[in-house]
Amino acid sequence: MFNLPKRDKPSETASPYDSPKELSTEKSGKSKDKNKLSREEQEKRREQRRKKLLKKQQRLKEIEEQREREKTNWQQFMKGPSKGKGRLKGVIKKSIFASPEASTGKVGIGTCGIGGCVFDPLIGLGEVLDSRQTGVPHLFVVPCLILTMFLGPMGFLLYLAARGLTMYVKDDGYTVQ
Repeated sequence: MFNLPKRDKPSETASPYDSPKELSTEKSGKSKDKNKLSREEQEKRREQRRKKLLKKQQRLKEIEEQREREKTNWQQFMKGPSKGKGRLKGVIKKSIFASPEASTGKVGIGTCGIGGCVFDPLIGLGEVLDSRQTGVPHLFVVPCLILTMFLGPMGFLLYLAARGLTMYVKDDGYTVQ
């Protein structure tokens, strides 16, 4: 049925009927005697594997130690400074909103942050427009605008007082202009 070529020598070409062992020894060109390593070569390979394993274990140990150091650093950071460490000596931490203890102490009133950047110009614009409608003299409005810019609500309260005074004087018949 099938015409298979006949081989003259067994090592020339491999047939599908050859065993896998025969194929591997024929292809590699090694005989069974050469496949076996000598005792010295086996010892060398074992020693290399052992060294490789030790290096791997050492590297893993160093990585684990590094992780532990980072972990403790983070935990200390989250805990905050301990007493006496990381703080200035003689400096007492006080809130900026705390009332002064002495009767002569000053309390600050003013605008701060982004809110003041929007609040002050709008209130100032409102003061100017309202002063034109109600007839408050410009001489009274300018100090109110300056106080509004630096002290926020205090300037607006001063403007309301100036406006009330102007309205009161106008109702009595006195002219302020």
